[in-house]
Amino acid sequence: MPEPLFDFQCRVGKYEIRRFDELPEKTNMAAFAAEIYGSSAAEFLQSDFDAPPDAPYLLQVGPAKSLRPSRKILDYAVGLLMQTEVSALHRAQGDRWSDIRKRLKSATSRRKELSELDKIRNEPINFNPYQLSTLKRNVLAIARCIGMLNVGEGIPDRDEFDSNVTPCESLHNWIAAANTVQLIFSLRTFDEFDLPPQVIAPHDHLSLLLSNRPVRLHIQPSSTRAALIYHAAQMVAQGTTSRTCNKCDKPFLEGGERDPRNKKRAGSRFCSDKCRYEFHNQARRKAKATSS
Repeated sequence: MPEPLFDFQCRVGKYEIRRFDELPEKTNMAAFAAEIYGSSAAEFLQSDFDAPPDAPYLLQVGPAKSLRPSRKILDYAVGLLMQTEVSALHRAQGDRWSDIRKRLKSATSRRKELSELDKIRNEPINFNPYQLSTLKRNVLAIARCIGMLNVGEGIPDRDEFDSNVTPCESLHNWIAAANTVQLIFSLRTFDEFDLPPQVIAPHDHLSLLLSNRPVRLHIQPSSTRAALIYHAAQMVAQGTTSRTCNKCDKPFLEGGERDPRNKKRAGSRFCSDKCRYEFHNQARRKAKATSS
């Protein structure tokens, strides 16, 4: 039986990364933030909205056009997410939310609750600078190929750049996407009952469509993020695995049914020719120094 057709188009434009307090007023998140911060603590927590002043956001700064990403581009995006270490960023977000819940729980009145919310709004988050810098670089590289993660789910799909709303999204979404992709590629290391399959990407949805003449099955992701998660899972199912480079210690993908021009054969030890050359040159220099 042939595989279902991957029916997916993304919108790609020009992007910048800015702090939350540097975003234009007319963004899809700014209005939401103003509404949330004027609400109750319960509504604030239920929103799962995270916007300290220094929180990084991906902002569209030019017109976007629709395109159908190639398998090579999706491989590239998944590979970059695999190389994006986000453990410290994820931990900082978790610590912040634990602190928020503790402080709001201790508020004894509506007035104190609102006062605490106002303080929280102006407190920066303690992000690891190295991981944050890497995340920003990789997010921009991916977005320039496939656009924002949440197009199709909450991000305006506009045809003209002079719309009243400028699309943007928190890099919190990209941290979560990187975590999910890395989890998918680590599944082979888990025992059978360690991880229920439904926890991999519970908020990403795929629609099944049937076309006629001829009758074909299509898979249509609900968002760009869902498309990436699906593609990563498909790569793993087809035999693609993650290895660590013997030179730079970065993860890279090998094997599977990937583009032959960019495919790493099974058993590869290096992420690139550069790392391979440097590793062997260093080994030769050590051997020469030992023998002399």
